[in-house]
Amino acid sequence: MLDQGFEVVALAPAGESHPELLDRGLRLREFPFLHFQELLRILQEEGATRAVMVGKLYKTRMYNNLQLDEMALSLLQSLPDRRDDTLLQAVVKVLERAGITVDPATRYLQNWMAPAATLNGIPLSAPEAADVRFGLGMAKGIGALDLGQTVIVKDQAVVAVEAIEGTDQAILRAGRLAGPGAVVVKTAKPGQDFRFDVPAVGMETLRYLEAARARVLAVEAGRVLLLERRKMTALAEVMGITLVGVEAPAAPEGH
Repeated sequence: MLDQGFEVVALAPAGESHPELLDRGLRLREFPFLHFQELLRILQEEGATRAVMVGKLYKTRMYNNLQLDEMALSLLQSLPDRRDDTLLQAVVKVLERAGITVDPATRYLQNWMAPAATLNGIPLSAPEAADVRFGLGMAKGIGALDLGQTVIVKDQAVVAVEAIEGTDQAILRAGRLAGPGAVVVKTAKPGQDFRFDVPAVGMETLRYLEAARARVLAVEAGRVLLLERRKMTALAEVMGITLVGVEAPAAPEGH
């Protein structure tokens, strides 16, 4: 966004910001997790009119004696459930009521989306390609339920499904359960709202695949962000992991 002429300020819950934000010359402002009044105060102080939601939030913090401000407490009590989309749509509404337009991340990061191609020099084997096709359907299925965006499969069986623990821990669990050779598949949800919870993979994802001895990272082309794509491609090749962007099959009519 900096190269598009925007003045960018990074806001992050305290303790969850990435040190590279400072390395890239961004100003960083932190606020207590789920303290909306402080978040809105900072946005007003910065004169912000637009926001983009990217990155990872650890939802498990909601169950660790979290201290909420009055606005967050009132918001949570008003929600019908605490699924990801329910929570994040509510956050968008809070920002919009404060005069902040929340843009889809894809508006600024389209060049970061995975292409439909094998991204390094390690092609899929026939069994791996079958696992990828199988995993795409399974990932879309859990996405439709708003459970997660990632499944790990082996021999056309689901080994692990991403839920509240996140992609990385799901990958490690698959390694413990099924041993080496698993295929990790990440997709956008059907009807994905790209203003929030945009699926993304990066260098850290590959390190978890290596720890789990997984063989393939397959992501939905045009709908999943590749963070530091060149570095990812090189690292995946060194690790012996196939990195591939694949197009998901069209949903049947009526879905």
